[in-house]
Amino acid sequence: MQRAHALKVFRDLHRTCRIVFDGDVSTFKTAKDRIRAEFRANQMERDPQKIAELLKYAEDVEMLLRTTVIQVEYDENTSRCKLKLRKGLAYQSFDDSPPTPKSSV
Repeated sequence: MQRAHALKVFRDLHRTCRIVFDGDVSTFKTAKDRIRAEFRANQMERDPQKIAELLKYAEDVEMLLRTTVIQVEYDENTSRCKLKLRKGLAYQSFDDSPPTPKSSV
């Protein structure tokens, strides 16, 4: 049961990294290598409680990546940044333009 759960979490992390770091090959490779290294470092763990803690941590990392990481692209022509928003992000609308004065009637 734990092996199947570990494989699912492993695949979910890789899938999320592929989506989150789409187009950023070096960051995707770094994340992929880190996932593999962390799972390999703990593959001989036999304590069910420790395994459950590690899998919970991995699930939390996957959720944070999926909901909080935003890619930004810099456009040199306009000297502006463009956010690459995707479904599932936990963000709020933000408007940093100055408030417009209200007219008094």
